[in-house]
Amino acid sequence: MMWILSFLEISADSIREHVYFLASENCEGRFTGSKGEKIARDYIKKKLKSYGYKVFEQGFEVLVDVKPAKGTFFKVGEEKIKLGEDYLPLSFSSEGRVKGEVVFAGWGIEDSLYSDYGNLDVKGKIVALFRYSKEDTSNRFERFSDIPTKLRIAREKGAKGVIIINPPDHGDELRPIRVREFQNSGIIAVMVTRKVAERILGRDINTLYDSLRLKPIPFSTGNTVEIGVKFKKIKAKTANVYAMLEGRSKRWIIFGAHYDHLGWGGPGSGSLKPDTHAIHFGADDNASGVALVLEASRVMSREKGDVGYIFVFFSGEELGLLGSKEFVKHLPVPKESVLVYFNFDMVGRVKDSAFSLLGAQSGEGLEGIVDSIANLKGYKVVFGQGAVGPSDHTSFYLANIPVAFFFTGSHPDYHKPSDTPEKINYGGIADIADIALRAVKAIEKRGSVKFVKVKEEVRDRVGRLKVRLGIIPSYGSPVEGVLVDGVSPNSVAETYGIMAGDIIISIGGKPIKNLYDYMDVMANYKPGDKTVVVVKRGGQILEIPVEFPK
Repeated sequence: MMWILSFLEISADSIREHVYFLASENCEGRFTGSKGEKIARDYIKKKLKSYGYKVFEQGFEVLVDVKPAKGTFFKVGEEKIKLGEDYLPLSFSSEGRVKGEVVFAGWGIEDSLYSDYGNLDVKGKIVALFRYSKEDTSNRFERFSDIPTKLRIAREKGAKGVIIINPPDHGDELRPIRVREFQNSGIIAVMVTRKVAERILGRDINTLYDSLRLKPIPFSTGNTVEIGVKFKKIKAKTANVYAMLEGRSKRWIIFGAHYDHLGWGGPGSGSLKPDTHAIHFGADDNASGVALVLEASRVMSREKGDVGYIFVFFSGEELGLLGSKEFVKHLPVPKESVLVYFNFDMVGRVKDSAFSLLGAQSGEGLEGIVDSIANLKGYKVVFGQGAVGPSDHTSFYLANIPVAFFFTGSHPDYHKPSDTPEKINYGGIADIADIALRAVKAIEKRGSVKFVKVKEEVRDRVGRLKVRLGIIPSYGSPVEGVLVDGVSPNSVAETYGIMAGDIIISIGGKPIKNLYDYMDVMANYKPGDKTVVVVKRGGQILEIPVEFPK
C-alpha cells in the first residue's frame, strides 16, 4: 500500500510554486511559439529532470498569426484607400484580385419570406452589406448575422466580392484578422469604415439604414472598386514536452495539460478583453493543470507499478488543440496499450468541494471509479454529457482512447489579464491530484478500461439545426471543406457510411468550403428530408445519399 502513503506527500506548496512561475511576467502569457512559452517549457523540462525523468520534446510548427501582405489593396475609382485605417480584409476572405461594380443588398438576407437581394443582379459584381442582421422578435434572421453566412449567399448568387459595413447603431471598428477563424470562404471579402462606404454607395449611411429597417432596398451604385487580398501566414516552432515512467507491463496511463495561453492578448487573440494590451497570465488556464501534472509526476517518480505513466504538456491548445493532435498522431507507445487519458485544464478554482468530470462516459466504469474516490474525500463530482469539447481530451477520444477531463469551472477572469496566481485554490488542486492518482491506481488494479463511443450533446450556437449528420468536425484544419474527425454512434453519418477522415465538400448540391458553410446548409434540412453528401475519401469523390429520421 505504499502508493497511498506517497500520495499523502502531494504538496500544495509545490503546486503554488509552479503556478506562480508559469503565470509570472517572465513567461509573458505563454503565447504559442513565443519566448515566454519557451521559458515555461524550459521550466517544465527542468522540473521533470529534477524528478529523475528523461525528458522528450516533440517539435512542430503552427500558424500563429495572419496579416495582410503585399498585394492587398482597395481602390475606389483610381484612389487607393488606407489599409488598417479605411479597410481590412476579413479572416474568411479568399486571396486574389477582383474588380467590379458595387451593388447594395442590405443585410444580405435571403429567406423564403424576406430577401434583401430582390431582383438585384449580383453576378460578377461586388456586394456591399451591413454587418449583423435585421431585428426580429422571433430571431428568424439571427443566422444571417454571421459574416460567413453573408459570404456564402453572395458567393452562391455569383458575386465575386463582398464589402461589409458596420451599421450606424454600432461602433465603426474594423474587424481584426483572427488566426483562430482563418478559413477561405471562396470569395474576396473586406470590411470598410462608414466614411468609405458612403463614398462607394453614394448615399448617407444613416438615411440608408433607416430606410432599410422599413423594407429591403437593393440597388446598383454605378461605382466600381478594385480589391486585392493577400495574406502573410506567420508560423512559429513550438513543442510538446513529455516524460515516461515505465511499469512492469506494456500498458500506459497518460496525464496531460496544455501550457500555452494568450500572451499579451489583443484583437483576434481570444482574449475577452481584446482592447487591453497586457499579459494574460493564465494562472487557472492552464498553469493550474500543468502544476497538477508536474506534481503528479513528482509523486509518482518513486513508484514502480504494473502500468507505466506518461506525463505530457501540450502547446497550441489555444489555437485549436494543435499539440494534443500532434501527440496522438505520433504516440510514443502503441495506441492499444493506453488504458486511459486524464486531462487537467482549469483546475484552479475549486469551490464547495466540487469539480466537473467530462468525457468519462468514454471508459466503461470510469465515472463510478472517480465518483467513489471523490466521495470518500468529501468531494462532489458533476458529470458532463459527451466526450468532445474544447480541450485536449478530445484528441485522445477521437483516437478511441478513454478519457476523463477534470475541470473546476469557468469564471469572470477567464481569458483576461486578471487570471492571476493569488486567486488559485492550491489546496483544491492538491485534492484533485490526490483523487486522480487514486483513481488511476484503481484502474491499474482493474487492468483494463473498455472504450465506449459517446452520444454528444447538441451544441450549435443558436439552436437552429433541426437535424444533424452526427459528425465530429476537425476545427482549424487547413483543408477546403469539412474534415470529419469522427462520427457519433447511431448517427446519420454512421448509418450511411460517412467516416473519420472524409472531407465533406458538398451537401445537396451546395458547395461546402468550411465549417460555417456546413452549419448554414444543414440549417435548411428537417426530419424526413433526403439529400446527398459528397465527400473526398483518399483519392476518390463519393456521393452518399442520406435521409434524416423523422
